[in-house]
Amino acid sequence: MYKEKGFTFIELLVVLSVIGTVLGIGITILSSTLRSSTKATLSNTVKQAGDFATERMVRSIRNAIDVCLSGNQIDIYGSKVVTCPPSFQPIERLRCEVGVGNNNGGLYRTDIAGGGAETRLTSNVKVNACNFSWSCSGGTCSVPKRVTLDFTLKQDALILDSADTKVEIPFKTEVTLRNF
Repeated sequence: MYKEKGFTFIELLVVLSVIGTVLGIGITILSSTLRSSTKATLSNTVKQAGDFATERMVRSIRNAIDVCLSGNQIDIYGSKVVTCPPSFQPIERLRCEVGVGNNNGGLYRTDIAGGGAETRLTSNVKVNACNFSWSCSGGTCSVPKRVTLDFTLKQDALILDSADTKVEIPFKTEVTLRNF
């Protein structure tokens, strides 16, 4: 009797279905891992941008003699202010612009005393919400003593905003002027 060497059609189908199942599971695990990695990277980017912007704004406000707030703008002064806005120029300005559409907005610092150069404190992120406010202990001061910075950052508008990669982090801090 003559016996042919090789595999039967059924054996080939079983092997191909096992390989297909293993590949399907592997691809699912790999894509899930890549999505998690992308979200972690985006979270780190947004967190670092927010921490940097907060730290720079806190340092400027804390070292100010006085500040005046107008909407989402903080003017920082090197001398006492009786009424806001005073007749003299601030030494520095902090400004928040909420992003709309593909415009990311941003948190900006302008060094007015040093020639007026504006520096963007946030990059690769979008400002989703922003609110600056002030308060005084006892309610007797005419200018702010404590400034609250409250803003929300999310990933850059150019990055696909899918549910898997959506990152939005709120930042809120209260700063007391040292030299008030």
